[in-house]
Amino acid sequence: MGDERAQSGTTLRAGSGTLTAEAAGRLVEARLMQLVEARITEAGTPLSLAAAMRHVLLAPGKRVRPILLLLALDRLGEDPAQGVDAACSLEMLHAASLVIDDLPAMDDADRRRGRPATHIAYGEDRAILAAFSLIAEAVRVVSEAPALPAEGRAWLAALVARALGPDGLTAGQELDLHALAHATSVAEIEAVHLRKTGVLFAAALEAAAVIAGAGDASRAHHREAGLLLGLGFQALDDLHDVAGDPATLGKPVGQDAGKVTLASLLGREAAFTHAEDRIAEARRLIGLSPRCDSALGCFIAGLTGSLSSRIVLAGGRRSAAGVT
Repeated sequence: MGDERAQSGTTLRAGSGTLTAEAAGRLVEARLMQLVEARITEAGTPLSLAAAMRHVLLAPGKRVRPILLLLALDRLGEDPAQGVDAACSLEMLHAASLVIDDLPAMDDADRRRGRPATHIAYGEDRAILAAFSLIAEAVRVVSEAPALPAEGRAWLAALVARALGPDGLTAGQELDLHALAHATSVAEIEAVHLRKTGVLFAAALEAAAVIAGAGDASRAHHREAGLLLGLGFQALDDLHDVAGDPATLGKPVGQDAGKVTLASLLGREAAFTHAEDRIAEARRLIGLSPRCDSALGCFIAGLTGSLSSRIVLAGGRRSAAGVT
């Protein structure tokens, strides 16, 4: 809330509006490097395990979730530096989930972020250990974040744990592997997407509201907006799987063969419209206009616009770009 509003029960001062997505990304990259190298040195981590952790965590990526957190925090009127460790914690958890998703027993993907998947580069054993290590580090980092008060650290550590747990990422992967093949409705598909993708988007926006000291209503609005944004993002990602270019995406396509997706249930055009509607709902919920008039709004528009432009819809038309 870039302007002052008290709908959450807490009056928030106007945000500075000075943080850009690029600057937020640089903050995250620098802190991730600092955290992982300091921890590896302090713990005496075996070199092979340390290399596997670096391979997935420091690989080129969009850093969507941590950037969302920092831009939302800036918009809520707080110093983004307060949220950098929480943002890095979410990226560690996300990176761990990618390692697990790519394993042969899961999605059996051989590439991630434009490079060999961690289990291809370092073996399944080290990949699993690297994922465990990153999950532990995600909880430790937010639990020890020096810029946050003890109460905030405890609350955010619980948020990270819930995002991973039996109603979060692990549940999402279970349903993705064993339920999507039998889904018959949008609601069933989105029940998977909420857990597999939505929980970390929700954690990012809700964490920003918590760090900013927002009231319960504002926290709930940010969480719900994150869930909706995750639904839209995952719907676009599923369209990539049937209409994307693996060289551009940096990962294989065709991974959803045998699963029911929004694209297979509704058709590409309708699935794309559904994704756009979910993202528009998310923007409205936290007061973002359709225009690119804030760093957070511009980041969401740029992110989803970039995803959309790589999806080929019916007749060879590229969505949102008009390019054949």
